[in-house]
Amino acid sequence: MISSDELPATIQQAVEEGIERLPDEPREVLSIASVLGKSFEFAHLEALASEVEDLDGAIETLIRSGFIEEDRQSRTDRLTFSSGVVREVLYASIPRRKRRILHKKHASDLEKKNQGRLDRICAQLFEHYSHADETEKVIEYGLLLAKKSLDAFSPKDAIRVAKIVLDFMVEEEGDRSSIAQAKPFSRRRIA
Repeated sequence: MISSDELPATIQQAVEEGIERLPDEPREVLSIASVLGKSFEFAHLEALASEVEDLDGAIETLIRSGFIEEDRQSRTDRLTFSSGVVREVLYASIPRRKRRILHKKHASDLEKKNQGRLDRICAQLFEHYSHADETEKVIEYGLLLAKKSLDAFSPKDAIRVAKIVLDFMVEEEGDRSSIAQAKPFSRRRIA
C-alpha cells in the first residue's frame, strides 16, 4: 500500500480538497473509519463514533459522495473505502494521540466482543494494539500470532511479528522472560 508521504503533492492536495468539501460530521466519520482499515464493519464504526449524532446520515452522505461503498457481497453491514489513497490521506491527518486512542478503544472492544475466541482475531488485536503503543498487549497477541504463523507454515510472518514484538520490548525495556520467549521466533531461518 502506498503511504500518503509517497503521494505526489498534487494528488494529496486534490484528495484533501475533496475531503474538505464534506460537511463536518461525515468528514469526522470518514476520519474515524480510516483507523479501522480499508474495509470495516458498520458496528465497529458505530462503537468508535459514538459521539456522532447522525451516523446513518453521515454514512449515506459518504456513500452518495463516493468516499465509501457498501459491500453487497458480505452478510454483515460491511463498508469499504472506495480509494485506498483517500483512506491513507485521512489516516495521516489524524493527530497521533487521537489515532492511538481510537486504535486502543477498537482493540479493547474487539477483545470484549470476542472473549473466549481471541485466537481468531489475534492478528487484528496485534495490529490495533501496535498502533495504540500498548506494549503488554502487543507482546501477548504478537507471541500468539507468531506461534499461529509458524503452525500455519508461514515463517516470514512469524519473523515479521516477532521483530515488532522485540522492538516494543526493547523500547519499553521489557522483562527478560518476555524477551526470552520472543527471541526464538526472530532467529528462525526462512526456508
